Amino acid sequence: MKKSLILKLALILTLTLAICGAPAQQSSAADGDLAVYQSVFDDLKNQIATEDYKWNGVQESSGLGGCALSDYRYLLRDMDSDGVDELFLFADDSGDGEEPLYSLIAVFTITNGEAKLLEEFWSRNRGYLTVGSYIMNEWSNGADDSGDTFYALSEGRLVAVDGDYKVDESIQPLSIPDTN
Repeated sequence: MKKSLILKLALILTLTLAICGAPAQQSSAADGDLAVYQSVFDDLKNQIATEDYKWNGVQESSGLGGCALSDYRYLLRDMDSDGVDELFLFADDSGDGEEPLYSLIAVFTITNGEAKLLEEFWSRNRGYLTVGSYIMNEWSNGADDSGDTFYALSEGRLVAVDGDYKVDESIQPLSIPDTN
C-alpha cells in the first residue's frame, strides 16, 4: 500500500513538472566553471580597488556608493542546458540603510575555457532573469523610446526571442568569493 502511494505521488510530481516546467534554480556549479569565473571576480575586485571601470554597471554602481566587494553578488545558472553555468553579476541598487536590491549588471559564459562577457546592463538598460531561464532587457532611449526585449542563450551568444516572460523574483544571489 505504501509503495503504491509513493509511486503514485512520484508519478504526479513528474507529470506536474513536465507539464508546468520545473522552476529555474541556481545550478550546482561544477568546480571547474567557478574556477574559470574567478578571473571575473578578480577583475571586479581590481576595478573597485583602482576605480578603473571596464563595465558600465560597475562604474554606475560605484558612483552610487557601491565601492566595496560586499555590494556585489553573483549567481551561476546553466541558461541553455549545455552543462556550462553562466555567471550573472549583480550590484546593490538600494539606498543607504535600505534592504539590498540587486540589479543584474553583467552576464558571462565560458568559451574555449575562458570567461566571455555576453552583455552588461546599467540604469537605462536594466537586466533581469526570468522564470524559464531568459534574460529580460528593460531599455530606454528617452521618454519616447523604451521597451522590453527578451533573450535566450544560443551557441554562446544572446539571441532575441518572442514572448513575455515573468521576472524570477526568487533569485538569491551569493556573495562574491574573497580569495585573498
